Amino acid sequence: MITPARYSLDVALAAVTSAGPSEGDVLRAALTACAIPSYKANDGGTSCVLVPINRTANEGDAHTGVKLLISSGEDAERPAEAHDEPWSAHLYGPENDFIDSVFTAPDFLSLDEESALTAWAVLRWLEANAESYTHP
Repeated sequence: MITPARYSLDVALAAVTSAGPSEGDVLRAALTACAIPSYKANDGGTSCVLVPINRTANEGDAHTGVKLLISSGEDAERPAEAHDEPWSAHLYGPENDFIDSVFTAPDFLSLDEESALTAWAVLRWLEANAESYTHP
């Protein structure tokens, strides 16, 4: 289990201040600061950020296993300054079947704040729920 004190909103926020150039890069920097692996992915023709539920999965397995897809409803490869919708994380099964909505950031934060909060929320969700999806 990850020690929450080691991974705080402040750590994630500090990691995103120099991240970019895309909005997805900013989110991925926050996820990395929280020790969460992530990959670029596509969902219905729109790029997003993929977080494998099994954090030891390699990139190939991450795309075919249970995962969180995080998007803002737009292309995550857009320039960071174009980010105008909140991040939303959704749980998908191995066959890309939708399971549940996990988190949606409030829409009044800056991209940096929103990305840090999203990474923290994903970390907390993984700590509480990942075992249910990785150990049947």
